[in-house]
Amino acid sequence: MYQPIAALAAQQTLYVQPSRANLRESPAIEPDNRLGVLPGGTPIKAFELDGDWYPVQLQDGRTGWMHRSVLGPKPPSAPVVERGVRTSQLPVVRIGILQDGKVLEADATPIFKQEIRELLRDEYDVRFSDATQLQGDWTVPSVQAALDRLLANPRVDMILALGALASHEAGQRRQLSKPVFAPFIIDVGLQNIPLRDGTSGVRNLSYVTFPSDIERDFRAFLEVIRFKKVAFIASQGIVEALPQLLQSVETTVAGLGLEVKIVPVGQTVDTALAALTDDIEAVYVVPLPHVSPEEFQRLIDGLIAKRLPSFSLCGRSEVEQGLLFSLARSTNMLRLARRVALNIQRTLFGEEPGTFPVAFSRGERMTFNMATARAIGLTPPWEFLTQMDVLYGEPQDLPRRLSLPLVVEEAVRANLDLQAVERFVAAGREDIREARAALWPQLTARVQGRVIDDDRANVGLPERAGSAALELSQLIYSEPTWANLRIQQSLQLSREAEKTITLLDVVLEAATGYLNVLSAKTVERIQRDNLNLTRTNLELARVRRSVGVARPNEVLRWESQVANDRRQVINAFAQREQTEIALNRVLHRPLEEGFTTEEPDLQDHRLMTSFGLILPYVDNPRYFEIFREFMVRQGLEAAPELRQVAAQIAAQERTLKSAERSFYTPEIGLSGNLTGVETDGVGSSGAPGDDVNWEIGAQASLPLYTGGARLARRQRAREELAQLQLEREAAAERIAANIRIAMYAAGSTYANIEPAQEAATAATKNFDLVTDAYGRGAVSILDLLDAQREALSANLDAANTVYAYLIELMQMQRSIGQFDFFVSEDGRRDWFERLDTFFREQGVTIDKSK
Repeated sequence: MYQPIAALAAQQTLYVQPSRANLRESPAIEPDNRLGVLPGGTPIKAFELDGDWYPVQLQDGRTGWMHRSVLGPKPPSAPVVERGVRTSQLPVVRIGILQDGKVLEADATPIFKQEIRELLRDEYDVRFSDATQLQGDWTVPSVQAALDRLLANPRVDMILALGALASHEAGQRRQLSKPVFAPFIIDVGLQNIPLRDGTSGVRNLSYVTFPSDIERDFRAFLEVIRFKKVAFIASQGIVEALPQLLQSVETTVAGLGLEVKIVPVGQTVDTALAALTDDIEAVYVVPLPHVSPEEFQRLIDGLIAKRLPSFSLCGRSEVEQGLLFSLARSTNMLRLARRVALNIQRTLFGEEPGTFPVAFSRGERMTFNMATARAIGLTPPWEFLTQMDVLYGEPQDLPRRLSLPLVVEEAVRANLDLQAVERFVAAGREDIREARAALWPQLTARVQGRVIDDDRANVGLPERAGSAALELSQLIYSEPTWANLRIQQSLQLSREAEKTITLLDVVLEAATGYLNVLSAKTVERIQRDNLNLTRTNLELARVRRSVGVARPNEVLRWESQVANDRRQVINAFAQREQTEIALNRVLHRPLEEGFTTEEPDLQDHRLMTSFGLILPYVDNPRYFEIFREFMVRQGLEAAPELRQVAAQIAAQERTLKSAERSFYTPEIGLSGNLTGVETDGVGSSGAPGDDVNWEIGAQASLPLYTGGARLARRQRAREELAQLQLEREAAAERIAANIRIAMYAAGSTYANIEPAQEAATAATKNFDLVTDAYGRGAVSILDLLDAQREALSANLDAANTVYAYLIELMQMQRSIGQFDFFVSEDGRRDWFERLDTFFREQGVTIDKSK
């Protein structure tokens, strides 16, 4: 709504002229910006005209915008027709329609009829008759004859020329007996269409032109694929009616070092396909409205079968059908129809059609069909892939489809860091077995043999001797051995806590990695859309320049902006690829394996700590304070970091106890052995004693003096224990702080989602308004650039805020030590019951009905 009316000095009183007129929120004819309907004769205060729109103020203080065509300096002289009156009481306007021929593909006539009726329904009884809807036979003479009949028909008040031939023929007439609206002029200069100060300058002639730049199309096409000879496919009627246009095409293409072959298309495409000889390397296709959808698809299939790259002048819709490439958006027929409807209304309210602006920007949007490229064996350059809308860029049967829960599950199952820490824990279990083994009996077998020279052998030292022994030992009591067992058991608990920490870190990395992929994909899409908007504005500047209402530097400024925006798209593309590689690494998948993604739901019940589900518990500062305290307690209970430090403290306490006992506890053990001896050679005979010997013994030892080592070990154990106790306190403090910080961060980001989306909506609407005003010459290029930058920034913020919130939520869950993905339904109910109990203990009962 227009607000700063009080700041305007110039004002005048005007009156609503038709029986009904709309008060608009903004200077645009859109269904969703209507503030109200004013009856004919209503006086309003109108301020300085902005293009075709007045900012106005009503007698009741309301403000808004009204089109100048519905206002006049005096009250209407005819009686005002009230709403609800029969249509027959409204002034009748009869509109004849002229078509090039029977339209078989995307007939726009119903759209034009609907928009005209909708705009004029309160002021006029608009009538279209089958008798005055004439069709040619796709030839110039037939269209000329039909136009003459409509001009001579007294039962036709206005003529709508729907078609390139019909619009061309209307533009050739310098004297028209009634208003003619021609919305399909291709090239003003080549068609010899009158142009004066951005208007037709011919009485009763209003046309619309959205010229295409054939040279720019071909230069872009050549950057996708190099070729020397190209076929130019056009309808037979265009070929016959506009030979000068085809001559211009031939001249333009020749200037690029190319050879062109004009291929006309009749009712079927067989002749055209047959004309595509082996020397044809590419195809340029102009609109073929006379060809049926089935025939057009046959043309596309035929081009693919011949492995010919194709360019569509029409735009995205034909690329979606299977043509390879286009620079144009699909013609926005609805917007064009509204433009014509508004021009008809202005004519009915007394304005001259020859004074209406003729420029119309269709919009530029590079679109590429990757499925077609694969079918014809073409790979486009990186430069183009990073700035085009790529359709079917990934095979549609891509088997990998990821969602946030699936990513977490896959990370837990396949991540290498988790697998490594599991081996670490498994190794720790063997440390415990090893420590326990020292407490069991130890049995050792020993075999020994020797041979000496015979001159040294004697009865006590035989020449050859061998022995075999079994040695058995058993610790009765060993403080270090028992301490080591308890220490290893405590350290194993620490290792298991380390595994939990790694699990939580991997889940966080996987979840944030997936969200980073979604964010990067969204940023890339927004940057591509922004580049397309800049290309559209460049085209609009070229159109304005072609009709003489823009300076050359405007075109250059938009060309510079296109280059800058292309850089941003390339950066966004690279960032998306990087995030996908990083996610595949976490999931232990081939690093460049493709996948599709699924957007997370902020209301997903599996995200039980999402602020979308816990709003009743954070509804005010007091509730949020209680909720934070509950989450801190939950986090301290679940934190694996605290369990890890606690296990290390238990191990260190046992180390200290062992160091203290070393002053007074001996090591006691039993041992025994059984030895068999066998001798031979010199000195073996006559040896006294038995060949089998055995021995049993016990021993106890207690160090009496170690030079102070035991004192040092005890003191070191005390200091290390004190260190761990301080680390536990610091860890608890850090966890509590992280939980509170994460909750504030997640809460604020969640609260920013709706404002960011509202800002994006407002900025986009503002950009649309400024774009419309720029097209009418009401604002400068700097105003449009500022509006586009604001819209880009707001849309990026709106998208990033959602993902930033989810990342903050994941970090909050990590700080608590528990991810919602692993909580069962029973666990969720139990969690909310504990939450409600905690609130009641604080004297608060939550009303969940809000």
